[in-house]
Amino acid sequence: MQYWHPTHCTLQLNFVQSASQRDDGRALLLAGDVYSGRSTIRYVRRSFSSATMHEEFPALRVENKDGLHFHAITASTHAFPKARPLVLHSIKVHQQYNDAETLKVLKVVESEFDKDDNGGAESGEQHSVTSKGGNPCGKKAKSKVHDANETERQGTHDSYDKQQGRSDPGSKHVFFEGAESMPAGSIVTLEIAFTGSIQGWDQGGIYVNDNPEIVKAAAANYGVLLTHFEVALARLAFPCPDDSQCYRLIWHLQSLQLPSSYSVVVSNTAKLSEKAMGQKGTQHTFFPVGPLPAYVLAFAAFSGSVQVVEETLFLRGPLTPGAEGRNSRLNTVEKMVPLRVLAATLSGVTLDTLRQIADTVREAVNLLEDFFASPLPLQQMPFSNEFEWQEDVLTIVVAPTMPYISGMEHHCCIFLNEAIYRSFSRVGTVRGTVRRPMTEANGTHEVSRVMLIVHELAHHWVGNTLGMPFVLKEGICLLLEQCFGDVIVGKPMRSIKPSGEKMMSDTAVPSRRVVSRIKKASTPPVIVVDTEKGKEFTEYSYQKALNTLRDVVSGMGFNDFKERMRRIYQTEVMGCKENIGMIDGRDCGDLFLAPYITTKQFLKYMEVSRVTV
Repeated sequence: MQYWHPTHCTLQLNFVQSASQRDDGRALLLAGDVYSGRSTIRYVRRSFSSATMHEEFPALRVENKDGLHFHAITASTHAFPKARPLVLHSIKVHQQYNDAETLKVLKVVESEFDKDDNGGAESGEQHSVTSKGGNPCGKKAKSKVHDANETERQGTHDSYDKQQGRSDPGSKHVFFEGAESMPAGSIVTLEIAFTGSIQGWDQGGIYVNDNPEIVKAAAANYGVLLTHFEVALARLAFPCPDDSQCYRLIWHLQSLQLPSSYSVVVSNTAKLSEKAMGQKGTQHTFFPVGPLPAYVLAFAAFSGSVQVVEETLFLRGPLTPGAEGRNSRLNTVEKMVPLRVLAATLSGVTLDTLRQIADTVREAVNLLEDFFASPLPLQQMPFSNEFEWQEDVLTIVVAPTMPYISGMEHHCCIFLNEAIYRSFSRVGTVRGTVRRPMTEANGTHEVSRVMLIVHELAHHWVGNTLGMPFVLKEGICLLLEQCFGDVIVGKPMRSIKPSGEKMMSDTAVPSRRVVSRIKKASTPPVIVVDTEKGKEFTEYSYQKALNTLRDVVSGMGFNDFKERMRRIYQTEVMGCKENIGMIDGRDCGDLFLAPYITTKQFLKYMEVSRVTV
C-alpha cells in the first residue's frame, strides 16, 4: 500500500497593510487585520505495510491514501469558536521538476475523523458538504486551478462532544488526476494561496498583544506580532500538515513581509536576508529548519524600541565512544553559537534580567547536554543532512504571550511570558499565565524563572527532536526543570518520590492507558494515561504529567533514569538515519522519518534492568 507523505513546507506571508489602512495613520497591526500567503508543501509517494498502518501512520484512512493531506481551518469550529478562519483561494498540484504543468485537482475532501487518546484514528466519519451552489467537487468546467472554496465533506456531523474533544479540525485531502497510479518515490508539490486574519491575544495562531491590561498600561507604540501553534493552532495561521505524531517537516519561512514599523523580527533560525520593499514594507527571509512538528514554528515582530543581550553559547560534542556508564562525559566544546535574549524596552523587563536569563540558559544547556549525552539540537536535526544554508542561533524572546502560556519551546526561538520576568507590576494582573503545576510551594520567584527556562530548553531534546505523547514529553521536562532548577540555584537535587495521588478529571473521558512494572516485580505498576484531547493546557494535565514521571522514576532513581533516557536518545535519535533516499530506483530526496516513540515503547526502555550507554 502507498500514501503521500509530506516532507517540506515553504511559507510566504504578507502582512503589509492595504492602502486604506495606511491612510488612517495606523502604524501597528491589529487583531482582525488580513494577511495573504502561499503555502507550498512537498509530498513523496511512500510504501508501507497495511499490517502496521495504525502504528506507523495513525492519521491515515485507507480511502484517503491517494490524497495529499493537510490542515486548514476554514470555518468556525466548536474547538475554536472565536477564532478567525482561513480563506483558501486556489489549490494547485505540480509534479516534481515540472512546475509549468499543473495536475488536475479532482476534489478536496474535509474529514474531521475522531482520534483516540494516543493520536490514532478510531471509528469516525468523514463529514461532507457540497460547494456553494450545490455543485459537487470535480464537476466544474475543466481547469488547471481548483476553486479552493469547493470542499467536499462526506457523511454527517458527529455530536457536539466529539466535535469539541475528539475531532481533527480543518483536516483536508486533495485528490488529483493520476495520483493512485504514481509509483513509490514520486514527488509532487501542493501550492495553496490563502488569506488569514490576525487573531486576538487569547486565540493563538498568529496574534497580537491586544490584552486590555497591556494596552491600557503601555505606550501607544508598544506592539508585537507573535505566534502560538500548540497543540493544533498552526492550521489557523496557514495551510500545513499539522499532526505532531505523523508529520515532521523541513520548514522554510521564505518570505515574511511586514510593515517597516516592525524593526526587529526573529524566527526559529538566523535571518538569510532582509530587503526593503518601499511602500510594501520589509521582506524577511529565514534559513530552513527541521524536520519538526508544526507547533514549534515561530516568529516574533516588534515595533518600537527593543533591548537585546547578545552572548555566545558553547555547545559540546556527542558522547565520546567507549565512555559508557554514569561517569561518561561529553567531548570538549565543539561549536560556538550566538545566543540572543530580547524584550521590548517598554515591557518592564530590565537588561539585568535579560543577562540573568542568558546565564541560566548556559547553565541549563550544560546540564541537559550531559543528561542526554548529546549537544543541544538546533537548526539541523541529529538524524538529517546538512542544509544548503546553515547558521545556528538560539533566541529567547520575552514577550506578552497568550493568557495560559508561561513559556513555549519553539525550536531555537523560545518564548517566555514577560509578566514572569518584568521588574514592576502593571495595574491588575495578567490572568492565567501559569500553564503548569506549582512545583515549588515555598520557592522564590527566581526559582520559578529558572525552572521555566530549563523546561523549554529540555523540550529541544524531548518533544521537538524526539516526539512523544503529551503526557510523557511534558512529564519529563517538568521533572528535569525541578531537578536541574535545584542545581542551578545552588540547592541539592531533590529526591524523586512517587506521586501518591490518584487524580481524576471531572470531565475526563475513557482513555487508552498503558500499564507497566518498572525495574522489578515488587515495584507497583505504573499506569500512564495520555492527556485528554483539547484539554492539554490545564493545571490538571501538567500535574498529571509530572506525577506520571515521578511514579516512573521513583522506582529506579534519577541516575538509572538518566541512563535509560540516554539509551532512548542514542537509539531513536542519534541512531536514526532512516533516509529513504531511493525508492524503486527513484531519487525521492531527503525523506526523513523523524523519530517518535509511543508510551509502550517508552515504558519498554524504562523496564530494562541494566542499560549501558
